[in-house]
Amino acid sequence: MTPAPFPCPGCGDHRTPVQETRPTGRANAMLVRRRRCAGCDWSFNTYEILGHDLKRLTRGLRFLARVQALLCQAPTPPGGAAEPEAEEP
Repeated sequence: MTPAPFPCPGCGDHRTPVQETRPTGRANAMLVRRRRCAGCDWSFNTYEILGHDLKRLTRGLRFLARVQALLCQAPTPPGGAAEPEAEEP
């Protein structure tokens, strides 16, 4: 499989051939590709999540969104947030 063209973050040129590809992450579920721009000679990494791991990542993101929604709905105590009491010397 040929990696998709990726624009250079420095100059925007799409001529960024892959110099090196390494599997990484849990069960090699992610690829790290080292690229070099033909326009400005900048080197940078791209990170790709393989399809079989995408389902697990999506489930995790949905869970985090539900937790965030619940935290935003948490009731506030009367009088606003409680402030810590000052200690007497």
